[in-house]
Formats: sequence, structure tokens, C-alpha cells
Amino acid sequence: MWWPTLLMVLFAAITAPAVFAIEKHSIENGATATDAVFACLFIVAMFAIMILFNAKIFKLLNEQTTRFCIKRTAKLTGVVVCISILITAILISIVLGAMLLIAKGIVAQTIGIVLFAIVYILAIIADVIVFSPIYYVGVKYLVEPEMKLKDMGKAYKRGWKNIGKIIGFTMLSSLLIFIAQCIISLPGVIAMLAASLSLQGIAYGDPSGLPSSFTVIFGLTAGISCFITCILMVWFTLSEYYLYGSIESKYRS
Repeated sequence: MWWPTLLMVLFAAITAPAVFAIEKHSIENGATATDAVFACLFIVAMFAIMILFNAKIFKLLNEQTTRFCIKRTAKLTGVVVCISILITAILISIVLGAMLLIAKGIVAQTIGIVLFAIVYILAIIADVIVFSPIYYVGVKYLVEPEMKLKDMGKAYKRGWKNIGKIIGFTMLSSLLIFIAQCIISLPGVIAMLAASLSLQGIAYGDPSGLPSSFTVIFGLTAGISCFITCILMVWFTLSEYYLYGSIESKYRS
């Protein structure tokens, strides 16, 4: 696992200053086609490296070849991205629909805002409930070599029957990881905040105000934060594997 982690850290350390420079060019009206190409390449490379990193984690759990794990992880990532896009499109439709009703005066602005808030909160809750069984389905697909994509529906039904355990376990793990990352990655958060404030100042015509060595500092803090994130991701994956084993044991006993 050391070299996928090193690759993640190096990627973060290199791309963080580069993305900051691209955003700065955009604010200063100096963005070029090269910046757009690099931004797209960063996104593609990020997905590729994350797929490799997750594949190496699950290789420790399923004892399959690296090629098998990469192939499985890529397929699962594609499915999750498609589901995420669909859910995001639904949420955006709700937002736009509520804004349209308010703009046309069909409902009063105050009532419209309240209804919009209620519907949006309910949509988020529904999103969590619908998406939660995917955690179980994903681990099952990556761990069990005999499982196919067409079997995900059956696995999803099993996950749905254990929705309370999945939501509770996942939310607790996510909360612990969030708290740990906020505390340990505080220097990286401060550096990103400084970069954000600098970009806002540049947008209003103020000078940058950052030291000449900020790019190096930003890259180092991004790399360190990424290293901590990698460790937490391994822990979260292992906790998901424990959840998967807990559900499977109930049906196999």
C-alpha cells in the first residue's frame, strides 16, 4: 500500500498549487485553453489514482490480482458516479422548480422558501436512505469474485433490509473520520483558507498578499493532508468490510 499512498500524496502536493494558479488566472481574466486542459487532466488523473488506491486496499481483503481489483473498482466507480449524477439532477430540479414557482409568483416568497427548505431537506434524507445500501453492495461486489454487476439488485435488497444498521454505522464512521481529519489536517485547512481569501481579494482588485513561498507551503500542506486522508480512507474501508461481514454472517448462519 505504500506506493499508491505515495502516488496520492505526490498528486495532491503537485495539483494543489497548480489548481490555485489556474483559479488565480481565471480571476485575473488570464485563463487560457491550457488551463482548461490541465484542469480536465487533473480530474481524470484524480479518478484514476483513487481507483488504483481503492483497488490496492481491497486486494488485501479479497486476495485477487491487482488487475482484477482495478477492473472491479473502475466498474463500481462508474455505477456510483452515474447514481450520484442522477440524484444530483433530481435535487437540482427541485431547486430550480421551487425558484421558478417563487419567481412567477405562483406562491408567496415566504411560503415558497419554507416549502423549498422542507422539500430539500426531505430530498436529502431520501438521498441518504436510497444511497446507503450502496456501501454494502460495493464491498460485496469488490470482495466476492463470483458476483456480477447484474447481481447488484439482489444485493441492494439485502442491504435495504439492514438499512438502519448501515446508516448508523456509516454515519458514525464518517463523523469520527470528519472530526479526526478536521483536527489533524488543520494546517492544510488554514492554507486552503488563506488561498481562498487571497483569490477573493484578487477578484476585488487587491494585491495577493501571500508570501512568495506560499506555493511550496500550500503543496506541502496538501500532501500531508492527503497522507492523513489516505490513512482515514483505509480505516473507513475496513469498517465497511466489517459491516459487510456482519450482514453476511446473519444470512450465512
